[in-house]
Parts: sequence; C-alpha cells; structure tokens
Amino acid sequence: MLAGASLATKFWPYAFHHFLRLYNVTVHGTETMSPYQKITGKLPNLSLLRVFGCRVYALPTRPKRPDKALSDARTGIFLGFTKTMRNVLYYDVETEVVKEAQHCAFDEAMNDLVDSTIVRC
Repeated sequence: MLAGASLATKFWPYAFHHFLRLYNVTVHGTETMSPYQKITGKLPNLSLLRVFGCRVYALPTRPKRPDKALSDARTGIFLGFTKTMRNVLYYDVETEVVKEAQHCAFDEAMNDLVDSTIVRC
C-alpha cells in the first residue's frame, strides 16, 4: 500500500491499520462471514472504505466559518480512519502534520501530491 501510494516508510503504521480494517471486513477462505460480522452480527458498510494514500480535502474543525464564500479546505493524503470511522486521519501537506477531520471530500483517483513524503525512485 505504501508503494502504491508512493509514500515514505514513516506512514507504515497507518498503512498497517488500514490493512487490518480491510482484512477484518472481508471473508477469508472457506468462511461464510467476515471477522467483523462474526463479532458484531452486522454486515460491514463497505461504502465508507477509501483508497489509502488518495487525495483528501478536509475542512478544519472550528466553531463557525468566518466567510462561507471562501474555501478553507486543507489538501492532504488519506491515511485511514479513527476507531469509529467517523473521523478521517490525513497528512496535511502544508503543515506536514497528521490531523483528524470529520468533514472531507475524497479524490480517490489522485495520489500525485508533490511533497517530501513521496518516495523518489
């Protein structure tokens, strides 16, 4: 996943947690239910899953937007979800910090952000 997203090895823990989430919602071998379904008794909502390393536009958390006509969305790299899948973990390209956001839009076809985090071959 790191190589597919062209990310540095410092994002390994996020890739591993994203892999575990994918692994737990898929059926394995001769089993008829995924591990998630065995534990909770519910079908997993696969529509919430996103491509690791894709571009994300996240709105910062704040009490009130000062000017609704101006966009203050942050561009980042999707790294996964929090435990509840309500919040997204992303790497903010401008500040070079991993942040959390609740409101965001995904561009799953793009992972070409030019940044120091991208591995050069």
